[in-house]
Amino acid sequence: MVLLWQLDPEIQARILSSVSDLQAFQVEFEQETYSDYFDPTHALGSLSVQRPGKMRMEYTKGEHRLAITDGDTFHEYDFDAETLSTTSQADIQDEPLVRIFLYGDAIEEHFLLDRYRDPDGVDVFRLRPRNPTTYTVEMTFDEHWRPSMIHVMGEGGDGTIFRFTNYQVNPKFSPTTFVFPSHLKTAE
Repeated sequence: MVLLWQLDPEIQARILSSVSDLQAFQVEFEQETYSDYFDPTHALGSLSVQRPGKMRMEYTKGEHRLAITDGDTFHEYDFDAETLSTTSQADIQDEPLVRIFLYGDAIEEHFLLDRYRDPDGVDVFRLRPRNPTTYTVEMTFDEHWRPSMIHVMGEGGDGTIFRFTNYQVNPKFSPTTFVFPSHLKTAE
């Protein structure tokens, strides 16, 4: 049984403020994807974000992918399959990581927040989308109130857990960080 607590207004304000304040950052991530239908997969990589609308996920181990949103278009290149997919950024804006990191300045407009304590005594914050959807998000925070774990859970027993370490806040990004490499566009 999970006991949900209504969030203290001060804690809720702290969460909303901390996510909103992450205007530009770079972080390392570990990703675990699981399902009832396949064995869990693990990947490592880095995530870079610069609001408004720019994000880069570069997988370095376990998967070999590059995903970049440049403010208008989402590009994802799979190096193993040598395939490129592109879509309008507007089409992915409600994906959990995109909604939280790229549009986190209005997180309370999209999610209801509550909290529970896990068996280890860690406060876990649950974000339930206000609009009907097929997922729920759980988050934990580090001592600086930056997301340390995001767990996206689907209704069918599948999900993805991201663990974040080594935050660099307001890094100096190169001019090409959020530009999709032109030599990979020929894979379409």
